[in-house]
Amino acid sequence: MEYRRNGFNGLQAYKKVYGRSGQTAEVNSSRLLSNAKVKARLDELGEKDSLRYGIDMNEIVYDLKELAKNSEDNNRLKAIDTLIKIAGEYAPTKTDNKHQGNLNISSIQDIIDEL
Repeated sequence: MEYRRNGFNGLQAYKKVYGRSGQTAEVNSSRLLSNAKVKARLDELGEKDSLRYGIDMNEIVYDLKELAKNSEDNNRLKAIDTLIKIAGEYAPTKTDNKHQGNLNISSIQDIIDEL
């Protein structure tokens, strides 16, 4: 779930869930994502999203990253803002009753670094 929540970044998901970093995180995140049972579950969750919304979240995230890379000024900021929202990385506001994600500055920086 963390992998999907953070925009499909296996390394960041592994770091957040297991609290490990470095080469251990790189090797194990890659190994988990190549596991047949993990792949099947991710495919199942993706199909549920596609059926429920009629959209593919992988495509949306990819398209938003491309917009953020190739757009200028305001459109670039809007794409980055949307990616951060999808990742659930905004801090709660005064009107929020419950924060949906955890503020994780390294995840936000990773989104920006990928651009």
